[in-house]
Amino acid sequence: MKMLEKILAKEAKVMVEDMAEAVDMAETLNGLKYNVMFANGVRCKDARESCILQTMDLVDSIQLLGLSYHFEKEISESLKRVHDADLNCHGLYETALRFRLLRQQGYRVTPDVFNKFKDEEGNLVSTLKDDPKGLLSLYNAAYLRIHEETILDEAISFTRDQLASMLSDLTPPLATQVRLFLESPLCRRMKRLLARNYISIYQECATRNDALLELAKLDFNLLQCLHRDEIKSISMWDAKAVHQLPEYMKGYFLKLIHTFEEFENLLAPSEKYRLFYLKEALEQTREHVASTVQCYMKEFGTNVHVACEKLQVLIEDAWKDREQSMENVASMVESYMKEYGTSMPVACEKLQNLVENA
Repeated sequence: MKMLEKILAKEAKVMVEDMAEAVDMAETLNGLKYNVMFANGVRCKDARESCILQTMDLVDSIQLLGLSYHFEKEISESLKRVHDADLNCHGLYETALRFRLLRQQGYRVTPDVFNKFKDEEGNLVSTLKDDPKGLLSLYNAAYLRIHEETILDEAISFTRDQLASMLSDLTPPLATQVRLFLESPLCRRMKRLLARNYISIYQECATRNDALLELAKLDFNLLQCLHRDEIKSISMWDAKAVHQLPEYMKGYFLKLIHTFEEFENLLAPSEKYRLFYLKEALEQTREHVASTVQCYMKEFGTNVHVACEKLQVLIEDAWKDREQSMENVASMVESYMKEYGTSMPVACEKLQNLVENA
């Protein structure tokens, strides 16, 4: 009992220290938000083309760094000005960036804006191959396509092939971005997980906004600080300790304990030692659990309680569907292999392309 009291006292001390740290971080964060808004142009109302282009870059960086929720009003006002501005003379990068930012925001933007980059035969001009930054911008913009937008379908195929072929010749941070988005395009990525990757990318950019970078780092660390102690509490592995947890975590914690009890009942006496290593592995990954909860909160605008509940449901559903899904995928691959006489890697690649173009 005394040992438990010591542990709890130590945890309480750490929690108080973390709360004080979180308060200091929050105050610094508010100061940085002010600097970004007023000193760096988020509220710039100048309609000149140079200012509009600067605004688009800044809004894009804010979104990629996971800071949109701090500037929702300012972003909305800025993109309205971008939409209303007459920008017909800019290049591929700016055209594609404007298209993506506005379509993400819900504006109706026609893909005809890319017609000026076609040759007389209706193909994207070969000179675009010398513009990797523009190609990446078009690649991510094109994935916001809807049905029958043929030019965007063609753009995805063209830019993907060109970026893949030039990747070995590119240098960071552009090479890092290209590799990241070739794995999965921007619109398919979870915003918070992307922010975690993009902070290190943005840090290498020569044109980075230092106040914005500092704000992104602080925002990410603040969220980790706020949720760290709640996740640590799960490592006690004692149902009697449930009263020490916040109300919204009690149900989750008890179900976790119950799951481990079920595992123990299924294991033979000689296999029960495996539970110790499973618990150790789970404790080592608790920071990742915290990150996952943070990602869900940011992505869907929920609180910690709702995020934990939703993630629990998703995990349960995923386990129920896993076996059936694996059987279906295996069946599709085997059918394709038999019908076309291909190998498994070729069949998988062809099926992936069918999904991309569906």
